[in-house]
Amino acid sequence: MNKTASDPNKPDEYGELALVGAANVGLVGPMRMLLAHGAEPGLADRFGWLPLSAAARRGNSDACACLLEAGAEVDMQAKDKTTALMWAAKQDHCETIKVLLRHGARLELSRTDPDSDDDDDDFEPEDALWFARRYKREAAATLLAEIKEAGGWKRYDRGGGGGGGFLRITLNFFSGKKSAKKKNVRSTI
Repeated sequence: MNKTASDPNKPDEYGELALVGAANVGLVGPMRMLLAHGAEPGLADRFGWLPLSAAARRGNSDACACLLEAGAEVDMQAKDKTTALMWAAKQDHCETIKVLLRHGARLELSRTDPDSDDDDDDFEPEDALWFARRYKREAAATLLAEIKEAGGWKRYDRGGGGGGGFLRITLNFFSGKKSAKKKNVRSTI
């Protein structure tokens, strides 16, 4: 009999948790069943994978939403201090980035501490935008930069970035502003 049959928080013989595995491949139905039977949405497996980070890394937006609705902490950091938002940015999953931000993920959260290395005048926080730029994920980098420039997700979303583009275009039309031609980073909406 499988060890996880009675306790969904017990790892299998390889140290993997059923919820992390289901989140990794986006199996929302089995995830809901595991959660209903007591699986903890913030429990890492022996490799340090959190269910939310595993889902975000693969761009499984529905799995992310399921975990967040079940109580997973959106900004929970793994052993290496990465978050689900950082993984989504690193893999260029714009829809997943939006799901995480809608649930309160913090853009400024960094896996590095600016106070840990006082000699480094060129400190650059390793936040989600850093990951997107570091791994040359243009769509994610553009999206995250626009959100930061707007002053955060709520202002960006209200201003038309998160699906309300019609409002921004309409306001620009009536104010006489010409909209700049940009890459279509919102094609994942």
